[in-house]
Amino acid sequence: MVASDGTATGPRPADELAIRGLVARYCMTVDDGRFGDFEALWADDARIHVMGATHSGRGAVRAFIEGAQPPKARGRHTTSSHLVTFDGPDRARGWADYVFFDAAGAATNIGRYHDEYVRGDDGEWRFALREIVFRSGEPEVTATFP
Repeated sequence: MVASDGTATGPRPADELAIRGLVARYCMTVDDGRFGDFEALWADDARIHVMGATHSGRGAVRAFIEGAQPPKARGRHTTSSHLVTFDGPDRARGWADYVFFDAAGAATNIGRYHDEYVRGDDGEWRFALREIVFRSGEPEVTATFP
């Protein structure tokens, strides 16, 4: 966006790139079992909603994912078709399709991530909310993509 005086306002392409990087780091930190790094991707008051349950707070999000991804359950998460919309300079929403491949390489789970992002005081984008919607499900707490 450009203001009447010609200066840039609102989110810039670098913000969208940073958010895409955040989503990639989510996948890689979970797959690698780097849960300390994973926890840093979330705002203090972040939430994750999956299978009808919400886990609130950065530590609770980590505990849930760490418990759901023990070493024997890990594989590879991939994302595609990522859409990002901005709700101002420091808030955004996103949707990305995902596939989870187990350790043998079989696709065992597909769905869509419905995300809300917030820029922290340090300038870094973090997850404020992630709802994981399995293949044929409908979101319960987030909006569908625009």
